[in-house]
Order: sequence, then C-alpha cells, then structure tokens
Amino acid sequence: MATGKGGNMGGFFSTDKPETGSVIRAADSAAEEVIKTQDEIQKKFKELRDVIGKQNENVETLTKTKARTMDLFNNMQRDDNTGPTHSKKTCTGSDPICEHSKEIKDLKKRMKELRSTLVEKKKEFEKEKQTIATERKRSQEEISGLESDKSRLQMEKTQLESNESRLQMEKQQLESNESRLQMEKQQLESEKSRLQTEKQQLESEQSRLQMDKQQLESEKKSNLHKIQDLENNIKQAEEHIRLAKQKKVRVSLYSGNHTTLMEASAELNKMLCFHWEALGILATVEPCLDPKAHTGTTPLIILCINASRLGTDVSNATQNIHCDQSVAVVILHHKELHALPSQPSEKLLVGAQYRQLGAIVDIAFLKTKGLYACDMNEKALDKLTAFISNFIQQG
Repeated sequence: MATGKGGNMGGFFSTDKPETGSVIRAADSAAEEVIKTQDEIQKKFKELRDVIGKQNENVETLTKTKARTMDLFNNMQRDDNTGPTHSKKTCTGSDPICEHSKEIKDLKKRMKELRSTLVEKKKEFEKEKQTIATERKRSQEEISGLESDKSRLQMEKTQLESNESRLQMEKQQLESNESRLQMEKQQLESEKSRLQTEKQQLESEQSRLQMDKQQLESEKKSNLHKIQDLENNIKQAEEHIRLAKQKKVRVSLYSGNHTTLMEASAELNKMLCFHWEALGILATVEPCLDPKAHTGTTPLIILCINASRLGTDVSNATQNIHCDQSVAVVILHHKELHALPSQPSEKLLVGAQYRQLGAIVDIAFLKTKGLYACDMNEKALDKLTAFISNFIQQG
C-alpha cells in the first residue's frame, strides 16, 4: 500500500523542473515513511489485542477456578461446623482437600503474578498507546503538511504550466519577430546597397557638377568682366547722351561793390545753381565786372538793395546799363519776414524803362540768416528760372 500510494504521488507531481522534482521526491519519501509507521503501529495494536485477549481468558479461567474453589471451601466449612468436633489433621498427599488447598495457593500465586503482569502490560499498553497517539498526531501533521505541500506544488505546477505556455507563446512571438527582423534586415541591406550605388552615382555626378561649376565660375568671371566693361561703356554713353541733352545756360551776376550785395550774391549763386541742377539745367553763374559791356546774348542779373525809395534804388542800379529782355533786376529786401512788402516790386515800378526789363524779382535777405525760407524767395526762384529759360541751349 505504501509503495502504491507513493508511486501515485510521484506520478501526480512529476515534472521536468529539477527543484520541483526534488521536493516531490522528498514528499514521496516522507509519505512512505509515515505509511510504514502506521503499518507498524497497527501491527503492535493487533499484538496487544492478542495479549490482552489471552490475559482475559486466563483471568476468566482463574475466576472460574476461584469460584469453584470457594464453593468447595465453603462446603468444607459447613461440614466442620455441623459435624462432630474434629481435631486438626496434617494434610497428606492423598487428601483431596490438601490438594485443593495447594492448588488454590498456586492459583493465587499465579493470579498475583498475572495481575502484576497485567498491570505492567497495561502500563506498557498505555505508554505504547500514548506513543502511537503521538506518532499518529505527528503522522497526521506530516500528512497535513504533505497535503499542503501537495496543494502548493499543484498550484506551482499550474503556474509553471501557465508560465511555460506564456513563454512558449513569447518564444513563438520572438521567432516571428526574429523572422520579420531578418526580412527587414535583408530589405535594409538591399536598400543600403541601392543607396550606396546611388551615392556613388551622386558623387560622380557631384564631381562632374563641380567641374562644370568651376568652368561656369570661370565663364562667369569672364562674363562679369565683359558686363563690367559693357556697363562702363553704357555709363559713358549715357553720360555723353545726358551731356548732349542737358540744358545749359551761362548767367552773369552783377552786385557792385556793396558788401551786403556781395554777400547776398554768393548766397543767390548757390541757391540758383542748386535749384537749376534739380531741374536738369546746367547753369554757369559768373560775376559780371562791367555791366556796361553786356551785349544781350546772355542773361544778366543785377542785384539792387532797397535802401530808400524803390524807384530811385533801381534807377541807380541800372544807370548806364542797356536794359532789355536779357536783364533782370533782383531787389534785395534786408528785412524780417513780418516787415517784407505786401506787393511785388514789378507792380510798383510802372515806368517805361522798367517794362523793357526781362524780370523784376524781390528776394528777402538777412546777414544773420542769409536768404531765408519764405514765400518771396520761392517765387524769386521761379521767376528767375522762367527768365533764363529763353537763353537755355541744348547740349
């Protein structure tokens, strides 16, 4: 029975794991040991039952013999009490009473020994019973522990089988991934080879383009030089054309020896040149030393300061000068803006000699400010420009 049960447990817990196999073998060995101990205990119980049975039979036999002997003894006592007085007799070997007495003594002795033996056997039985109970309790605990180990090992086995199944699936997944990665690796290697070929082609193309670039840069430099030469030629041609088309005029400016007029003359010269240049007129303003020698072929501007009466000042400035349309009189008003005359001088000068002049112009001037910005000076520039327009030459 022990071998069969142990064999079944071993088969139940069989596994390929070395740790689990060792635990199962230890559990099977302990179970076999417990079963063997139980068999020995049962055998000892059986032996004790047989001994107790025999002792009970002996006790029963002694009890019957004692009862029979007591009956015989009681009968003898009755005979002694009812019969004549007898003297004590010495027992002989042929006297039945003496034999019975002797037998009774032997039986009592035997009974005493049996009782002593029975007590000892009972003590041994109790002790053995206690030992058996202890062994049984220990066996039950071991069996309980083995059952617990069995349940735990069953759970571990289930867990291991689950883990094995999971690992098997993971293994299949890894194998699938490995196969996929292998295919991707081959594709990447193929792609790498293709890209390497393209790289070589591109490097060759780059080398060719580099050579073309150098050649183009060389041609570019050569063309840039040509373009620069052409641009220079164009600029020169444009300059010639501009000079050929430019309006030119030569103006004479007479201010006399008056200090204020000389200062105003320099200011007017700058202002006129700047204004006419903006209009595309190349004007050459030259100081006139002798206005009497003026021939009328070029414009003449005479500066006149308004110091007293306007008519007298203009007559003095134009004295001994042939006045015609080539002469313009610029009247200098040395005043602040608020003190300037409200009417232009050309409306105040109405004599015949003034109508022969090409233009009568008013300008405002201060030593501290020079020709300052005002409406009078703006109109003066426009009138002088209109005055010289009749003398402009092309080219």
